Parts: sequence; C-alpha cells; structure tokens
Amino acid sequence: MASVVQPEYEEADVDSPAQSDDEFIVKAKGFSYDTTATDLAQFFAGCDIKDGKNKGIHFLFSRAGKSSEAYIEFLENDDLKRALDFNKKYMGDRYVDVSSATREMMEAALAENETGEDPEDSHHIIKLTGMPFAALQEEIAVFFAGCDIKGGKKIGIHFLRNQDGSASGACFVEFLASEDVKIALSKDKEYMGSRFCHVSKSTAEEREYTLAKQNEALQNMKELS
Repeated sequence: MASVVQPEYEEADVDSPAQSDDEFIVKAKGFSYDTTATDLAQFFAGCDIKDGKNKGIHFLFSRAGKSSEAYIEFLENDDLKRALDFNKKYMGDRYVDVSSATREMMEAALAENETGEDPEDSHHIIKLTGMPFAALQEEIAVFFAGCDIKGGKKIGIHFLRNQDGSASGACFVEFLASEDVKIALSKDKEYMGSRFCHVSKSTAEEREYTLAKQNEALQNMKELS
C-alpha cells in the first residue's frame, strides 16, 4: 500500500455528534475502492480497533461493489481522539475524511446496505483503461457499440491525462441506463486496436475527484511553464 502522507490539517471536532460513553466510532470516506481492512488498520496506526480489523471495520457497499466509505469502531476514547487526528491525511494519493459517528448512524447506514439502496444508482459510469493513447471519442463509442452514452460522445466521455498533459490511455464514460453499463462491462478484456482494455464500474464521486485532481495538476504545470 502507498505510504501515508501527513500534510497540515485542522483538528477534527471530537464533540460532534454526541456519542455515549461506550461509543468510539468514526466514519472514514474518500479512500480508494480497493482499500482493505488491513490498509485502514495501517492508516489508523496507533489506534486500537475494537475486536480487531476483521470485526471492527465495516465497509459500505454499493451495487457495484465496495464503496469508499467505512465505519470503524475503536476500543477507547483515546483511540477515537487519535483517529480523528487523521482527518484530511492522505492514503496514497487520496485524502481521507474522518468524522465522529454514533452507533445509531452506523447501524442505519449498514441497514441501508442490506436493503440494497444505492446512492450512486442515478449514475451509470464505467472507467476504461488500457486503450490506445491516440484513441478518440469516435473509437470509444465504437468500442461500446450498443450502449447509449449520456449526452453523446462529446459530453459523456471524459479523458484522463498524465501530469505532463499526455494521454494516459484511460477515460470515464457515462451511460444512460444500467443496461448500458452491463453491456459495457461485458467488454472487459476485449481489444481496442492492439491494446487490451479493462472496463470497470465507477461512480460519480470517483470521476469528479479524479478529474478535479487532474485539472489541478495540469493547472500547476501550466503555471510553472
């Protein structure tokens, strides 16, 4: 796992929301979608997780799989205070929001997961990686033949670029409906030209965060040039 970078940050508010004497819970969000319980335990180094990482860490899931949110139960109030100090610190290249939570909040969120409710259900987004660096919107539309791209290829396709502005061979594509996503995902590991492509489910949150970081990096490069 990538090392944890510790920038300047503001101390989190330990007193909100109110917690009972036996509740030492935080909600963490913003980490990458492939984060494991071990990764989170390492991120919160120095904090004792109640009943260990396998029982004390509760990931939230969308219909697409694991999301970027989790509730973590700690053993004592001192562990909770230390955990809140990790607010806005980085795990890899993503900073993590850490806030105090109550058991009621956690159980309500986990219950929503059990009913299958998905806050990302209004978005139908995939991430395509491994495509030719020179691929254009037309080639991506052809690759996803049979899928309706939301807003058309000029609006629904968002290319990702490297820090120097060069093509990365990746993009986000938003479709009109869940059926389009199913068709798109079936094209995982197919070829575009001579390149082997990977298609994975994504979210609006991941897309907006990635594009914002990309624009920030490109703007910084422009200012330095």
